[in-house]
Amino acid sequence: MVIYFVLALALFEHRGYRRVWAKMVAGPRVLSLPAPSASSLARARRRVGPRPFRILLTAVAGAVGRPSTPGVFWRGMRTVAIDATTMHVPNSWQVLGRYARRAGETLVFGYPPLRLSVLVECGTRAVIGAVFGPEADGETTQAKELLACMGKGMLVLADAGYDSWRLLADIAATKAAFLCRSGARRTPLILHRLPDGSYLSVLGYGRLRVRIVEAWVSVTWADGTTTRERWRLVTSLLDHRRYPAADLVELYNRR
Repeated sequence: MVIYFVLALALFEHRGYRRVWAKMVAGPRVLSLPAPSASSLARARRRVGPRPFRILLTAVAGAVGRPSTPGVFWRGMRTVAIDATTMHVPNSWQVLGRYARRAGETLVFGYPPLRLSVLVECGTRAVIGAVFGPEADGETTQAKELLACMGKGMLVLADAGYDSWRLLADIAATKAAFLCRSGARRTPLILHRLPDGSYLSVLGYGRLRVRIVEAWVSVTWADGTTTRERWRLVTSLLDHRRYPAADLVELYNRR
Protein backbone atom coordinates (compact mmCIF):
# COMPACT_ATOMS: atom_id res chain seq x y z
CA MET A 1 0.00 0.00 0.00
CA VAL A 2 2.86 2.36 0.81
CA ILE A 3 4.46 1.71 -2.58
CA TYR A 4 1.24 2.73 -4.31
CA PHE A 5 1.09 5.75 -2.01
CA VAL A 6 4.59 6.90 -3.05
CA LEU A 7 3.71 6.46 -6.72
CA ALA A 8 0.58 8.55 -6.11
CA LEU A 9 2.73 11.27 -4.52
CA ALA A 10 4.58 11.52 -7.84
CA LEU A 11 1.28 11.90 -9.71
CA PHE A 12 -0.10 14.54 -7.33
CA GLU A 13 3.12 16.33 -6.46
CA HIS A 14 1.40 19.55 -5.34
CA ARG A 15 -0.77 17.81 -2.76
CA GLY A 16 0.03 16.96 0.84
CA TYR A 17 0.24 13.44 2.26
CA ARG A 18 -3.29 13.27 3.61
CA ARG A 19 -4.88 14.68 0.46
CA VAL A 20 -3.03 12.14 -1.69
CA TRP A 21 -4.14 9.35 0.66
CA ALA A 22 -7.72 10.57 0.34
CA LYS A 23 -7.49 10.32 -3.44
CA MET A 24 -6.23 6.74 -3.16
CA VAL A 25 -9.08 5.53 -0.96
CA ALA A 26 -11.86 7.68 -2.43
CA GLY A 27 -13.35 4.67 -4.26
CA PRO A 28 -13.78 1.98 -1.58
CA ARG A 29 -15.40 4.25 1.03
CA VAL A 30 -17.70 1.41 2.02
CA LEU A 31 -14.67 -0.21 3.68
CA SER A 32 -14.33 2.70 6.15
CA LEU A 33 -10.55 2.73 5.81
CA PRO A 34 -8.67 4.73 8.46
CA ALA A 35 -7.08 8.06 7.58
CA PRO A 36 -3.46 8.00 8.84
CA SER A 37 -1.79 11.20 9.96
CA ALA A 38 0.91 12.77 7.82
CA SER A 39 3.59 11.74 10.33
CA SER A 40 2.40 8.11 10.20
CA LEU A 41 2.60 8.11 6.42
CA ALA A 42 6.11 9.62 6.59
CA ARG A 43 7.25 6.89 8.99
CA ALA A 44 5.73 4.25 6.70
CA ARG A 45 7.80 5.61 3.80
CA ARG A 46 10.97 5.35 5.85
CA ARG A 47 10.18 1.78 6.84
CA VAL A 48 9.72 0.72 3.21
CA GLY A 49 12.89 2.54 2.08
CA PRO A 50 14.19 2.97 -1.48
CA ARG A 51 15.04 -0.65 -2.38
CA PRO A 52 11.55 -1.74 -3.56
CA PHE A 53 11.42 1.26 -5.87
CA ARG A 54 14.79 0.45 -7.41
CA ILE A 55 13.51 -3.09 -8.05
CA LEU A 56 10.29 -1.72 -9.52
CA LEU A 57 12.17 0.61 -11.90
CA THR A 58 14.43 -2.25 -12.99
CA ALA A 59 11.39 -4.42 -13.67
CA VAL A 60 9.45 -1.92 -15.80
CA ALA A 61 12.19 0.20 -17.43
CA GLY A 62 13.24 -0.53 -20.98
CA ALA A 63 12.42 0.01 -24.63
CA VAL A 64 8.89 -0.92 -25.67
CA GLY A 65 8.58 0.36 -29.24
CA ARG A 66 8.20 -1.98 -32.19
CA PRO A 67 9.41 -1.36 -35.75
CA SER A 68 5.89 -0.19 -36.62
CA THR A 69 5.70 2.29 -33.71
CA PRO A 70 5.94 5.88 -35.05
CA GLY A 71 9.08 7.80 -34.15
CA VAL A 72 10.99 4.90 -32.61
CA PHE A 73 13.21 3.57 -35.39
CA TRP A 74 15.31 5.49 -37.91
CA ARG A 75 17.30 3.73 -40.64
CA GLY A 76 16.97 0.47 -38.71
CA MET A 77 18.23 1.95 -35.42
CA ARG A 78 16.23 2.49 -32.25
CA THR A 79 16.39 6.22 -31.42
CA VAL A 80 16.86 7.12 -27.77
CA ALA A 81 17.54 10.46 -26.12
CA ILE A 82 19.46 11.40 -23.01
CA ASP A 83 18.71 14.54 -21.03
CA ALA A 84 18.75 15.94 -17.52
CA THR A 85 16.74 18.24 -15.29
CA THR A 86 16.93 19.58 -11.75
CA MET A 87 14.42 19.21 -8.94
CA HIS A 88 14.25 20.68 -5.46
CA VAL A 89 14.45 18.49 -2.37
CA PRO A 90 13.55 19.34 1.25
CA ASN A 91 15.81 21.74 3.11
CA SER A 92 16.40 19.43 6.08
CA TRP A 93 19.50 18.20 7.86
CA GLN A 94 18.91 14.63 6.61
CA VAL A 95 19.15 15.86 3.01
CA LEU A 96 21.79 18.59 3.29
CA GLY A 97 24.50 16.05 4.03
CA ARG A 98 24.36 14.96 0.36
CA TYR A 99 22.49 17.72 -1.49
CA ALA A 100 23.95 21.18 -0.93
CA ARG A 101 22.06 24.44 -1.31
CA ARG A 102 23.18 26.88 -3.96
CA ALA A 103 25.65 29.49 -2.75
CA GLY A 104 26.66 32.94 -3.96
CA GLU A 105 29.62 35.01 -2.88
CA THR A 106 28.08 35.83 0.49
CA LEU A 107 24.75 33.98 0.73
CA VAL A 108 23.48 30.40 0.71
CA PHE A 109 19.93 30.35 -0.64
CA GLY A 110 17.00 28.29 -1.89
CA TYR A 111 16.22 24.61 -1.59
CA PRO A 112 18.87 21.97 -2.34
CA PRO A 113 18.76 20.92 -6.02
CA LEU A 114 18.86 17.34 -7.26
CA ARG A 115 19.97 16.46 -10.79
CA LEU A 116 17.97 13.74 -12.56
CA SER A 117 19.26 12.19 -15.81
CA VAL A 118 17.19 9.84 -17.93
CA LEU A 119 17.58 7.79 -21.09
CA VAL A 120 14.24 7.53 -22.90
CA GLU A 121 13.03 5.87 -26.05
CA CYS A 122 12.01 8.37 -28.72
CA GLY A 123 8.46 8.01 -29.97
CA THR A 124 7.15 6.24 -26.87
CA ARG A 125 9.06 8.22 -24.20
CA ALA A 126 9.50 4.98 -22.29
CA VAL A 127 12.16 5.30 -19.59
CA ILE A 128 15.12 3.01 -20.29
CA GLY A 129 17.30 4.15 -17.40
CA ALA A 130 17.47 6.89 -14.78
CA VAL A 131 20.01 8.15 -12.26
CA PHE A 132 19.99 11.02 -9.81
CA GLY A 133 22.37 12.72 -7.44
CA PRO A 134 23.67 16.13 -6.34
CA GLU A 135 23.58 18.93 -8.89
CA ALA A 136 27.38 19.09 -8.73
CA ASP A 137 27.61 15.66 -10.41
CA GLY A 138 27.10 17.23 -13.84
CA GLU A 139 25.32 15.87 -16.91
CA THR A 140 28.27 13.99 -18.38
CA THR A 141 29.07 12.36 -15.03
CA GLN A 142 25.55 10.98 -14.68
CA ALA A 143 25.45 10.01 -18.35
CA LYS A 144 28.30 7.56 -17.76
CA GLU A 145 26.07 5.74 -15.25
CA LEU A 146 23.57 5.18 -18.07
CA LEU A 147 26.07 3.59 -20.47
CA ALA A 148 24.98 0.13 -19.34
CA CYS A 149 21.52 0.90 -20.81
CA MET A 150 22.97 1.58 -24.28
CA GLY A 151 24.01 -0.96 -26.86
CA LYS A 152 24.16 -2.16 -30.42
CA GLY A 153 21.30 -1.01 -32.64
CA MET A 154 20.68 2.23 -30.72
CA LEU A 155 21.15 5.80 -31.91
CA VAL A 156 21.68 8.11 -28.94
CA LEU A 157 20.55 11.74 -29.39
CA ALA A 158 21.94 14.36 -27.02
CA ASP A 159 22.17 18.14 -26.67
CA ALA A 160 25.29 20.27 -26.34
CA GLY A 161 25.58 19.55 -22.63
CA TYR A 162 26.91 16.09 -23.56
CA ASP A 163 29.51 17.30 -26.05
CA SER A 164 32.47 15.54 -24.43
CA TRP A 165 34.69 13.43 -26.65
CA ARG A 166 35.35 11.03 -23.77
CA LEU A 167 31.63 10.49 -23.20
CA LEU A 168 30.99 10.10 -26.94
CA ALA A 169 33.83 7.58 -27.12
CA ASP A 170 32.28 5.67 -24.21
CA ILE A 171 28.92 5.62 -26.02
CA ALA A 172 30.61 4.33 -29.17
CA ALA A 173 32.29 1.63 -27.08
CA THR A 174 28.83 0.25 -26.21
CA LYS A 175 28.31 -0.30 -29.99
CA ALA A 176 25.60 2.39 -30.02
CA ALA A 177 25.73 5.26 -32.53
CA PHE A 178 25.42 8.88 -31.43
CA LEU A 179 24.15 12.19 -32.78
CA CYS A 180 25.06 15.05 -30.48
CA ARG A 181 24.82 18.82 -30.86
CA SER A 182 28.24 20.44 -30.58
CA GLY A 183 29.05 23.18 -28.12
CA ALA A 184 29.75 26.67 -29.48
CA ARG A 185 33.41 26.51 -28.42
CA ARG A 186 34.27 23.46 -30.47
CA THR A 187 36.18 24.16 -33.70
CA PRO A 188 36.57 20.77 -35.39
CA LEU A 189 39.31 20.08 -37.90
CA ILE A 190 38.07 19.49 -41.45
CA LEU A 191 39.75 16.33 -42.73
CA HIS A 192 37.58 15.53 -45.74
CA ARG A 193 34.52 17.27 -47.14
CA LEU A 194 31.66 15.04 -48.27
CA PRO A 195 29.21 15.65 -51.15
CA ASP A 196 26.26 16.40 -48.82
CA GLY A 197 28.10 19.29 -47.15
CA SER A 198 29.18 17.41 -44.04
CA TYR A 199 32.82 16.59 -43.33
CA LEU A 200 34.92 14.04 -41.50
CA SER A 201 36.89 15.06 -38.42
CA VAL A 202 38.46 13.68 -35.25
CA LEU A 203 38.01 14.45 -31.55
CA GLY A 204 40.20 13.78 -28.57
CA TYR A 205 43.51 14.36 -30.35
CA GLY A 206 42.65 11.88 -33.09
CA ARG A 207 41.21 9.16 -30.86
CA LEU A 208 37.58 9.40 -32.04
CA ARG A 209 36.55 9.59 -35.70
CA VAL A 210 33.38 11.59 -36.26
CA ARG A 211 31.38 13.31 -38.95
CA ILE A 212 30.32 16.94 -38.58
CA VAL A 213 27.04 18.30 -39.97
CA GLU A 214 26.55 22.07 -40.02
CA ALA A 215 23.25 23.78 -40.81
CA TRP A 216 21.41 27.06 -40.36
CA VAL A 217 18.03 26.52 -38.71
CA SER A 218 15.21 29.08 -38.94
CA VAL A 219 12.79 29.36 -36.02
CA THR A 220 9.45 31.15 -36.32
CA TRP A 221 8.03 32.32 -32.99
CA ALA A 222 4.39 32.75 -31.96
CA ASP A 223 4.48 36.51 -32.69
CA GLY A 224 5.63 35.88 -36.26
CA THR A 225 9.27 36.89 -35.79
CA THR A 226 11.92 34.62 -37.26
CA THR A 227 15.42 33.96 -35.97
CA ARG A 228 18.26 31.90 -37.40
CA GLU A 229 20.78 29.88 -35.45
CA ARG A 230 23.67 27.72 -36.50
CA TRP A 231 23.68 24.05 -35.58
CA ARG A 232 26.75 21.85 -35.56
CA LEU A 233 26.03 18.16 -35.04
CA VAL A 234 28.61 15.50 -34.20
CA THR A 235 27.84 11.91 -35.18
CA SER A 236 29.49 8.52 -35.42
CA LEU A 237 27.48 7.80 -38.59
CA LEU A 238 30.26 8.35 -41.13
CA ASP A 239 28.48 7.09 -44.28
CA HIS A 240 27.00 10.17 -45.99
CA ARG A 241 25.15 8.03 -48.55
CA ARG A 242 23.29 5.96 -45.99
CA TYR A 243 22.82 8.82 -43.53
CA PRO A 244 22.44 12.10 -45.48
CA ALA A 245 23.18 15.32 -43.61
CA ALA A 246 19.72 16.83 -44.20
CA ASP A 247 18.05 13.73 -42.74
CA LEU A 248 20.27 13.89 -39.65
CA VAL A 249 19.32 17.52 -39.06
CA GLU A 250 15.62 16.66 -39.41
CA LEU A 251 16.03 13.72 -37.02
CA TYR A 252 17.78 15.83 -34.40
CA ASN A 253 15.09 18.49 -34.70
CA ARG A 254 12.52 15.87 -33.63
CA ARG A 255 14.55 14.96 -30.53
